[in-house]
Amino acid sequence: MKELVNRILPSDHQYWGLSTRRILGAKARILLKFMIRSLHHPYKRARRMRKLRYQKGTRSHETVLVLGLGPSAGALSAEAIRSKQLDDALSVICVNNFFRSELAETITPDMYVLADPYFFGRDRQSDDKSWREIWIYLESHPNMTVFLPDNCNVPEDYRISNCIFFNSLGLEGFTKSINPTKPRGFLSMTVYYAIAIVGYLGYSRILLAGVDNTQFRSVALTSDSKPGMGANHFYDSKISPVVPMQHFAQDGMAAFFEDVARLFADLHLFGHLPVENLDPQTIVDAFPVASDWRAFASGGA
Repeated sequence: MKELVNRILPSDHQYWGLSTRRILGAKARILLKFMIRSLHHPYKRARRMRKLRYQKGTRSHETVLVLGLGPSAGALSAEAIRSKQLDDALSVICVNNFFRSELAETITPDMYVLADPYFFGRDRQSDDKSWREIWIYLESHPNMTVFLPDNCNVPEDYRISNCIFFNSLGLEGFTKSINPTKPRGFLSMTVYYAIAIVGYLGYSRILLAGVDNTQFRSVALTSDSKPGMGANHFYDSKISPVVPMQHFAQDGMAAFFEDVARLFADLHLFGHLPVENLDPQTIVDAFPVASDWRAFASGGA
């Protein structure tokens, strides 16, 4: 049944190509999914996002660093960033598995964004409890602001004192919205949510590191000729096993590279924000490179 649905209504992890039928089917799937999910607890969703709405534009004249997990984050100076934090010259927002990295030993984020179902105990093996580690970390930093999708909850065993919810609905291709209180127009990438959130909060300067979209450099085939991924994050070992990418198994490499193309295109939705990249060798063409990137780099200016 699932294969039949995917043939008629392709997901964003399938290859659309130039096929009118596939593109229309994919658009129909996005719209259908939106309609079904928008009817699920609409008043609860609106109530949960009230706190975020109150904070719109409250961080004007401030600078923030959005820390993704791509390789370029490994070139940062943790000491330089921490020093700027202590001087109240910089806020830091991190995502997903940042807490597992060496940078986390020096840098304590001011804000943290989670959106991957894995961190809420979904999409994992029943005996895998590693997803709980992030909640232990967040619980041990009560001053940190944690942003979560409105359709997720903090696991009942943990207490997060400062939690803010953002809109989890997607309308990719139907809207260009990056407003985190409204359905998004970009692919569901946690670090993209982070950029949308700091833009909404009104930061006058938004610095990026680790937002590379260079995962294609680590892609490889598994033993059964399916798409797999090797070392892709700045904290990964250089020698990492190739892990199968199950969501691209059906249409293979064509679907993977089409997805990468959409990731690059979606970053242009944020082009009106004051975003600057700290990676001087970036291939992300949506934002300029910061003139003072050396001040944040390992080794100093």
